Amino acid sequence: MDTTPEDLFYAFGADDRVASMETVLRMITHGTDHVRQDKEDRISRLEKTAIDTGMDDEPEWIYDMANDEFYLDDLSIRILYAGLAVIISSAGENLFETICSHYHIKLKSRAMWGDKRTALEGKLLISLEDLPGFKLNKRARLMANCFKHSDGRVDKELAQYTGFQKGDEIKYEIEPWDRIIRETERMFRDICQIVAKTV
Repeated sequence: MDTTPEDLFYAFGADDRVASMETVLRMITHGTDHVRQDKEDRISRLEKTAIDTGMDDEPEWIYDMANDEFYLDDLSIRILYAGLAVIISSAGENLFETICSHYHIKLKSRAMWGDKRTALEGKLLISLEDLPGFKLNKRARLMANCFKHSDGRVDKELAQYTGFQKGDEIKYEIEPWDRIIRETERMFRDICQIVAKTV
């Protein structure tokens, strides 16, 4: 009986990798919702205080105070989303390595992401760039690299890929993470389908 792409998706652990990404995103989203509600409640209380004390003619101070008070919470959320980018990036790299290992595709010692990708592409006779889900997965990987190597600021490679300004702080929290995970899963499934036909 032939091995199906779905069989390979589970055999290579792609299902577990996707589930881990989804779980982390749910946890972050839940925490973010709580922080957002706490911040809105604090602003409401400050607005009431301003009205009660006659200090509502320049309301900017209310938002400045709330932003200052919640700075560490906002920073923590940004870091959590950056960590999700690392998880998504690692999931792709680990899948490449798992497939290479399963089919005895030789990798050099201490192979990096690019080495694993090249080896897999050579075996499957494809370019991962052609897979629809690759684009957003690559975006997550480049943002993960910036978090790890440039303090969460846009580096040259991410700037070239996205049009972001080099040196700017990355707002990880506004990225479409659910879509990035869906597209990463799509890439995993496409790879499994190609493996089923090719290897």
